[in-house]
Amino acid sequence: MLLNLAKNAMEAMGQGGKYLLSQVEAGILEISIADEGVGISEEDKGKILSPFYTTKKQGTGLGLSICKRIIEDHPGSSLSFTSEKGKGSIFVIRMPAYRSEKKQNA
Repeated sequence: MLLNLAKNAMEAMGQGGKYLLSQVEAGILEISIADEGVGISEEDKGKILSPFYTTKKQGTGLGLSICKRIIEDHPGSSLSFTSEKGKGSIFVIRMPAYRSEKKQNA
């Protein structure tokens, strides 16, 4: 999932730019993947996480929707993004930093 998000960031930048992965927050793991790519248009923002929707010439439109599903299958986790056309995007994954172990009855 992280590889797919990082790959999307690199592809969005074409010939250059920077992308960033960061993490840390008390009790919550937050991973941000930011790029200086083409950004996402206002029209596409509502559809970009939907299955089979793509803005790429050669894409299936499954990458981001699968990432969203994987993340949301984990309780307390989410995937969100902000983007500005022509300036880049930031995708943010938030999830609990630890999982409480259930005590097993003997």
